[in-house]
Amino acid sequence: MSRSVGGREVSWVAGGGGQSGGVAVVGPPWEDLEPYDAEACAVGESLEWQQLAGPGAWAEPAVEHDQGLTLRDPVGAVGRVLSDLGLGAATVEAMAGAAVVAAEHEGALAVPPVDLEAVRGVGALALLRCRMEAVQLVAVADLAVRTGRRLLEERGISDAAGLSATAWGKWRARVKSLVAAELEVALGLGRGEARDMVAVACAPEGVGAPVLAALRRGEVPWHLVRRFWTKAGSLPVEDVSTIAAVLFGSDVSCAAPERLDPDGALHGRAWAVKEFYAALDREVVRAKGKDERSARAAREEAVASRDAWLRVHDDGTATVGVRTALISGVGVFARVDRMARA
Repeated sequence: MSRSVGGREVSWVAGGGGQSGGVAVVGPPWEDLEPYDAEACAVGESLEWQQLAGPGAWAEPAVEHDQGLTLRDPVGAVGRVLSDLGLGAATVEAMAGAAVVAAEHEGALAVPPVDLEAVRGVGALALLRCRMEAVQLVAVADLAVRTGRRLLEERGISDAAGLSATAWGKWRARVKSLVAAELEVALGLGRGEARDMVAVACAPEGVGAPVLAALRRGEVPWHLVRRFWTKAGSLPVEDVSTIAAVLFGSDVSCAAPERLDPDGALHGRAWAVKEFYAALDREVVRAKGKDERSARAAREEAVASRDAWLRVHDDGTATVGVRTALISGVGVFARVDRMARA
């Protein structure tokens, strides 16, 4: 059966055996929920009224209940536990919503009779997946930091700042290689994906921050983040940061047009795969084109600055200098060298 609670439809599943078996589905905020009690909660905050029936199972004392009495509010219960762990409100809501969807298909909750409710449930799972992928990247970054410290300790070095540029590069490459190898084993990833995950997790702030923010908002999953990195990761850091801002950032002025609504604001919806591919390719071509234009301008400036000069010294010698193309310079040097030695 169902009824409306706080403007939202609540589904009830009646239990049997004289014990409460009903579950109500309502939404946040958690602070509006009633306190737990022995009749309305399956898993409470204290163990005073609970008894451990077996590994991972809880059993209520034998209390007579009216059949159809709600067991508890699942969203509120999960939300309270997660809030006690210090998680943010958005993470709590995503995880609690996903837990309810799982309970609808695996546990005691009734599957929503309305198609729209089922679609929202799938969206809740997708949002949780993206948020957990963001957490995974943060965990990989932490693993890299710990691995780097361990490598330094093995060499008796307290801070990587004391390394030379060459030694620092080797140390950083070693850290990323070790972490990627660990991910291959722990997650079953291929070598390429493991290295991409480490690279994104250890990317500069201008790249990593917008990527993590987009993952937490549920706008992009990991497989699209990896696509971004494989296409743009080899570009200069400034260009990669610019592309990250376009695809993942929260600044409307530089966001891709595919991310804007008719009013020119960010719509916040998940990226469509084809649109993401097209926007990414467009931004990469634009960045490469800018680099090519810069290189062309530098070559033209070098050609325009070609010249030759002669410096006469007091000891009766002279120095001849020529600025020209590489091949011409080699030829001139060979001839002048023979003349100087003659």
